[in-house]
Amino acid sequence: MHDLPSTPTQRRALAGVIASFLSLGAVACDKKVSECNKLVAVTQKHNPQLSGAMDRLSTIQSNPKVLDEFSAVVKAASEDIAALSFSDATVAGFAKDYLGLLEAADAFGKTLGDAARTNDVEALNLATAEGEKVAKTEAAIVESVNGYCQGG
Repeated sequence: MHDLPSTPTQRRALAGVIASFLSLGAVACDKKVSECNKLVAVTQKHNPQLSGAMDRLSTIQSNPKVLDEFSAVVKAASEDIAALSFSDATVAGFAKDYLGLLEAADAFGKTLGDAARTNDVEALNLATAEGEKVAKTEAAIVESVNGYCQGG
């Protein structure tokens, strides 16, 4: 067992070392929060457009142009997220997850468009199921991001 510092100089030195370690932890925490905020800001920027474009896909049979709008919104979100860089590996992984989600959403839109053009009811049902998977994947990613970014 070690003796605690007994002189005021030793106690100040120990306090300085502890303060240095604590400030390093705070800097790491601040960096994590900053990077989380950067990713969340970009995803939230695109959420209203993505949500609206996704909703309008329900009219694809009568209005095929909604697919072009959807594809453009997905592309813009993908480009903005891809332009980000992160030093926190976990946040970088979340960004990759979002990019994968957007890729799946784009594929879903194209499959839905193909099914609508051919009036293939079975293909429309399969595409709709893919859209539901995309939504569930998004919910899982958001939960993971929130858990990591809000956690201590």
